Amino acid sequence: MDLILPYDYDTEDAVLGTIIMYPEAYDDVASYLTDKEVFYQSKSRKLWDKLSLMIKNRERIDLITVCGKITKDDSLIGLTKYYVSGCVEKCSVRASIKNYAHSLFDKYLMRKIIVQSEKIKEKAIDNDSAVYDLLTETHTIFGELIQFKPSQIQDIDEIISITIDSMKRKESLLITTGYKNLDYFSGGLTRGEITIVGGRPGHGKTTLLINMLANILEKGYRAVFFSRELPNSELLKKIICLESQELSEQ
Repeated sequence: MDLILPYDYDTEDAVLGTIIMYPEAYDDVASYLTDKEVFYQSKSRKLWDKLSLMIKNRERIDLITVCGKITKDDSLIGLTKYYVSGCVEKCSVRASIKNYAHSLFDKYLMRKIIVQSEKIKEKAIDNDSAVYDLLTETHTIFGELIQFKPSQIQDIDEIISITIDSMKRKESLLITTGYKNLDYFSGGLTRGEITIVGGRPGHGKTTLLINMLANILEKGYRAVFFSRELPNSELLKKIICLESQELSEQ
């Protein structure tokens, strides 16, 4: 039976993206990421290796310089410029990166325990005396897991730091919708959050969102539109009519 191991792709990407944006944050998380296997994705592990080497060599780190380090072999495992750009888009405030690394390390230890448990089971079934060595190793991993278990209580200094950093980066976290009044009252769409638009059938939710989509695309952002109700042909009809401002859906 294949094992389903704990992982979190988004958190891995966010940690790497934050280091690209804030190279000084590397030292904040290095103690949690001493083993590159903390990253579940092979492309994440490779990117971590590149960033670590750049830090060691005192090289400048930003989106352009990191993308310039990508090779053809890197692309074969998914480490592409597109992937690096996606990591940067998931970048969090620097004050959050330690918590993210903490979470990754926690999942890494969980994976090790699951794998060790399977090995123990196999050795025990075979009545292999080596099972006792595995039990000792697993006991050590359990101790690390208990020690690094994420706390439910945050330090007040850390909370304040995250809050101030978020306020400083307010503009970069917001994406305007193109609707003046909506942007005035809400500030726009916030990166990393889900915005729900509600309304009764036929009240213009789809039309509103298509217009927002057009405004966002004009600003150079990438966007994807999913609809569970309207077929693609109906959506295209709405988009064509809205863009032309002359045609009618009727």
